[in-house]
Amino acid sequence: MVLDPNVIIVIASVLTMFSLSACLSGWADRRMPVGGILVLASALGMFAYVHLFLAVGGLTIWSIPEAFVHVAAKLL
Repeated sequence: MVLDPNVIIVIASVLTMFSLSACLSGWADRRMPVGGILVLASALGMFAYVHLFLAVGGLTIWSIPEAFVHVAAKLL
């Protein structure tokens, strides 16, 4: 079973935002943000998976906002 690529893009985007804030917080506290780095690596892996295997023609910069619109339209 394969998830819709738009759902994976939205999940990866949200994880990226959370992991970047965790990395910045760890950097500000002068500690190693291991959890943030692991979540960032998994989110980037999700983007790579969609780009290489699921998206026809690959991802573009406009794929991310379109994915949010498609997922919001599915929920409504």
